Formats: sequence, structure tokens, C-alpha cells
Amino acid sequence: MTTIFKVNSLTESEDFVFFTNHQLESNPLVAKMYKMMHQNSTVLISLNYLNELDPFIIQNIHYETIKETDSIDGYVTDQCIVKNELDSNFLRELSTMVKDKHLIIGPSFSNIPYFLQSKNLEVAIQHNATAVMYDVRNIDFKNYNELKPLAKLKSFARKRIEIIPVVESVEKRDELLSLIPFQTVCILD
Repeated sequence: MTTIFKVNSLTESEDFVFFTNHQLESNPLVAKMYKMMHQNSTVLISLNYLNELDPFIIQNIHYETIKETDSIDGYVTDQCIVKNELDSNFLRELSTMVKDKHLIIGPSFSNIPYFLQSKNLEVAIQHNATAVMYDVRNIDFKNYNELKPLAKLKSFARKRIEIIPVVESVEKRDELLSLIPFQTVCILD
């Protein structure tokens, strides 16, 4: 089982880390520095620039960030989701640029209506996305009805694409894993 951690310091050493745009450290240069200091770590960075609304600018920011971060192991984006659907053309371009690195659809995927999630998961698979994050930070794990969409999505994905639940703590990770097994979990507070 792999856990993806958000790090708050360059001196923290984890096997799998995620730099988000909610951190001061979201600067790609800092992520590259972290990768140089911890070469055995897998480093993901967020490509989300949520203050920007123009699709052309958003896409170009993504492309330029990928070009400038060749040592990074993977990328997470929520901005490929437009009106409850994955932007197929944008994902195709990202997939071409990312090549053999991780391309992960961000936790906003869980905001897509339940009945459209499997259709969008197929689009992600078609464009070689590595995984889809699913935000369960506001879900009561004791309420099976709240966990049901995640369980069904995991079943639908099978081994074709990884579903990565996002939780807020190690304790919540352990609680979720006791109910539904996952290969990877992301902890974001």
C-alpha cells in the first residue's frame, strides 16, 4: 500500500509526495529541488491554477509547467474537468506531453455527478491517465450510502486505472482501508 503525503518542508522525506497549489511550495522550482534532495521519492505536482478562467491560458500554463519540470514524476490536474466532463482533447495533449509519467485526474472528479463518473473514467483510461483521485474528506465512513459511489467506481475501474481516495489523516486512511482496500491513498489536510 502506498500513501501520498503533502510535504510542508524540503527536509521532510517521504516515498511519495504531492505539492499542491495551496502551498507556498507549489512553485515548480521547489518541487524540482525536493526531487534533487530526495531522489528516491516519487514527486507529483499540481497543475491547477484555479484563479485563471481562460481555457487557453489554463492549457498553456499546464504545457509550460510540464516542459519546465522534466525531473518531476507526475502531474495532477482538476482543470481537465469542464461542466462535469473530462475535456478529451486537453487530456490527449497532456498525455502526449507527460509520456510515461503519472497523469492523475485530481480530487474534483468526485464532484462529477455519480451517474457520469464511469463514463468519464472511460475517457481518462482512453487518454492514458494513471489514476483518478476521489475526495472522501467530507464523508462519514460509517454511512455506507456515502461510500457506495466510491466502491462502485473502484469496482468499475478494476485494474484498468487506479482510484486514489483523498483523506485528511493517517487515521482516516486506516479507517477507509479497513472498509475498502486500495493500493494508494493520498493524505491532504
